[in-house]
Amino acid sequence: MIGNVKHQAVKPPEDEGLPTAPGHLIFDADFESGNLGKVEYCENNEYDLYIRVDTCNQKYRLWFHYSVTNAKVGQTCIFHIVNFSKVQFLLELGSTISKGRSLYREGMGPVVRSTSRVNWIRLSQSQCYYWKGESGGYILSFTFKFDVDERYEFAYCFPYDYSRLQNKIQALPSSVEHRVLAHTLQKRNWLEINDQ
Repeated sequence: MIGNVKHQAVKPPEDEGLPTAPGHLIFDADFESGNLGKVEYCENNEYDLYIRVDTCNQKYRLWFHYSVTNAKVGQTCIFHIVNFSKVQFLLELGSTISKGRSLYREGMGPVVRSTSRVNWIRLSQSQCYYWKGESGGYILSFTFKFDVDERYEFAYCFPYDYSRLQNKIQALPSSVEHRVLAHTLQKRNWLEINDQ
């Protein structure tokens, strides 16, 4: 997987080759903080989603953030993050969550917002399932019913992207000094911030 999906219509096999119709979901993650490398249609409005590895670390797949458009009002879908690797990540950090456990089993759920509802809300625990697949890897599955014909975004948790951070820094009072210490691999500034 190289790069994020970009305005990709995903259809049932019997609709391949036909024009995109309402209900054929269109996935996009080609935006800041987006992460979704591949989407496959399973059956009956179920989708396998493959997230790209985390930046600068080829072992972990934790963050996801993508948008969906073109859903029918009332359409219920099941999304499976099939290459989720959160458990090993938490174990290596020394988390007290035991093997096979996840914050998703402790009540956490993905977040969603839409064009008309700009505030993020957490999906109910009753909509999320975190389970071990046949290959031994863990899968995060969640259901969602689209109630309005608009753009929806789904994410691992509340996104806080680089542009938002930069806007906050620029809005700091002039009494707060900041200087560039270094640059990240993505050519972004690493700042030192001091209150004078």
